[in-house]
Amino acid sequence: MNVVIHSHTGDCLPLGLRLQDEGHTVGIFLDDEATSLIGSGLLYHVPDFFTAIDEADLILFDYVGAGSLADRLREEGHAVIGAGKFQDILELDRLRGSAILRAAGVRMPETVDFPDADFQRAIAFIEADGGRWVFKPSDNVAADKTYPADDADDMIAYLERMEETLEATEGKRPKFLLQRFVPGVEVSSERWYANGRPILAMDNHTFETKKFLAGDLGVAVGCSGNVVCPYGDPRLAHQTVEHMDRLARLHDIDGPIDLNAIVSEEDQRAYVLEVTGRFGYYAIEAYCALWGMPIGETLFEIATGEQPKVRFTAEYGAAIPVSIAPFPSSTEEARGTPIEDDLEDPRIWPKDVMVDAQDRLVVAGLDDVVYLVTGTGSSIEAAFAPAYRWLRTARMPHRQYRIDLVETLAPRLEQLQDWGYFREPARGAA
Repeated sequence: MNVVIHSHTGDCLPLGLRLQDEGHTVGIFLDDEATSLIGSGLLYHVPDFFTAIDEADLILFDYVGAGSLADRLREEGHAVIGAGKFQDILELDRLRGSAILRAAGVRMPETVDFPDADFQRAIAFIEADGGRWVFKPSDNVAADKTYPADDADDMIAYLERMEETLEATEGKRPKFLLQRFVPGVEVSSERWYANGRPILAMDNHTFETKKFLAGDLGVAVGCSGNVVCPYGDPRLAHQTVEHMDRLARLHDIDGPIDLNAIVSEEDQRAYVLEVTGRFGYYAIEAYCALWGMPIGETLFEIATGEQPKVRFTAEYGAAIPVSIAPFPSSTEEARGTPIEDDLEDPRIWPKDVMVDAQDRLVVAGLDDVVYLVTGTGSSIEAAFAPAYRWLRTARMPHRQYRIDLVETLAPRLEQLQDWGYFREPARGAA
């Protein structure tokens, strides 16, 4: 099968390399010149996307923002997975996305929109309310700008700082919303669709950490480790992704939709925080590590509206991103650093890598997350065990990864089990 990946920053390179290992011909088109080195010498770099798709059996979009193009290609009869204009709206326009979710019957925390990006009005609101809130910018602003405040004074100080710096750091003054903080357990629920029809056997849930350092210290980096449970909890799905089924039918969704939620400690009900209409990084690697079916054939079946035969090999899949400095800063300082580790191990998913002029595997220096280490098992502890075991023998100098993922994530599952979730025995893994 001929697969063409349309990418912005090479997020799907690990998956593309795995598809290539399965025997598929894989090319990647990078629409941002600044990312053009990632994957060099490993995957074919497509110079002209529109010429390449004439020979493509499957077109894979790995990010939101190109949904109109993806929809047009579908209309022309191409097999496309992973993007759409509707998904763009859900994820990139938080204000419209949250309105759509509420209209669909999704339970959300109290939310106040600021479409005019008026920080002074937001400060006045917090002063009058006095409660604990979360700041969430719209328009695809960097993840580290989302901020759960400790209290009202902390939020006011943060809003004052953002008013002074956000436009300079992001190049725009985005609209934003404030969301009431809900204490509880964070978990995401994902459902896959084939031509708008739910693939219930692929329902899954992810527990992830977002902070860079152990103990949930440091800045938010999107994901600093996760574990995926591939067997959906019906009660949790009913409160979250089930509400997306009608919308998925209306928009002929091909691929996953993920709803990140907090199960409240007050009423033990799920409150949706945000939506992702693409592959989740790095949950897709942890999830695919569990697949007992070929990745390429499964994605093709979904993209062509078929219901794939789903089989998983274990009850939990874990992923640990491994970076080097200057991560989490974004500079090119690490570019060209040789990679001494053997990345041929099936547990390893190479990420920010390339082959240099000396035919060496080196760091490409885009975001300095060099590779992901995955593991699978019958529990969260068992899933992380092979990943940490491999890392004990890793040779990458100055490698950075969280060593407390089991201690951080396992209690979340245990708490949900105490509240009646994930109590049914898992369906048989082969």
